[in-house]
Amino acid sequence: MYQIKQIYEDFQVEEIPKHELTSGPYLYFWLEKQGLNTSEAIRLLAKALNISFKKFGYAGNKDKRAITKQVCSVYNAKKEKLEKIKLNNIKIKIIGPGHKPISLGDLKGNKFIITIRNLTQKQIKKIQPIKKILNLFDEQRFSTDNIEIGKSIVKGNFKQAVKLLLKNNLVKNKIKKHLQNKPHDYVNAVKLVEKKLLMLFIHAYQSYIWNESVKKITPKPKSVPIVGFGTEVKNKIIKQILKKENVTPRDFIIKQIPEISAEGIDRNVYAQVKNFKILRSKASGMPEGNPPSIKEKSKDKITISFQLPKGSYATRVIKTLLPS
Repeated sequence: MYQIKQIYEDFQVEEIPKHELTSGPYLYFWLEKQGLNTSEAIRLLAKALNISFKKFGYAGNKDKRAITKQVCSVYNAKKEKLEKIKLNNIKIKIIGPGHKPISLGDLKGNKFIITIRNLTQKQIKKIQPIKKILNLFDEQRFSTDNIEIGKSIVKGNFKQAVKLLLKNNLVKNKIKKHLQNKPHDYVNAVKLVEKKLLMLFIHAYQSYIWNESVKKITPKPKSVPIVGFGTEVKNKIIKQILKKENVTPRDFIIKQIPEISAEGIDRNVYAQVKNFKILRSKASGMPEGNPPSIKEKSKDKITISFQLPKGSYATRVIKTLLPS
């Protein structure tokens, strides 16, 4: 079986941004990191600057086991203070001021450089440039409990949502403390979780429904709706899946927490793969200094680069190139 993300350098991602520099209260900066997801890195920056996590903005949560570079924003922070921050596995480069925050989806796409290891020469010879992939959401969208947490919130089962959230180290202490004083106040316990994280759970559930729909719809159309409260469901396959899930589009209006209601949007069934290149193909050897716990098999590796539109997954490119 092929291997990816054996070391951080094996998976490199750089955003293709779309911000505009103007005067304004927001400071844009490049965040380069490894060994942390975006949320974790921003929390460290917020702590170092002694400001609220909520003052930061970013277009997407980048992988933890990778070297990633993305544009972020921070409200009303001093350039000099941000530049002086020294944190392990984080680099900051100031871009300039702007009049609005960077928000989820505020990018054109991503550029990738990926090394795939543990390949045979036969597998490597089969790897040829591709121009499109089936635009499924991949595993990193869902994590362990993201789908079930999102589903519980959408269905109004906040008790179940809290039960699952208590497994999350980022929020469990807040929730436990709240429930000690108000044992059955599950809605307000969920409200303690930051909006961005709650939206991630809702989006995970929407993505699951979308994936299940696209896998079953034939022939494939150009786009399929990500179901939300504004979706008019016409396709019988999507109707069947919603019936099985016992949810309706209107359930995505979260009355108890209106700010995380999800309207829905169309998503392309196929994603265009641009500038696909094979950069290197040779017998694999781990770089010097690599942790001895990682055992490199005596097989070969290939390094490829390509671009994808926002919201598309590089791991889907690899699965297309090397189907199991």
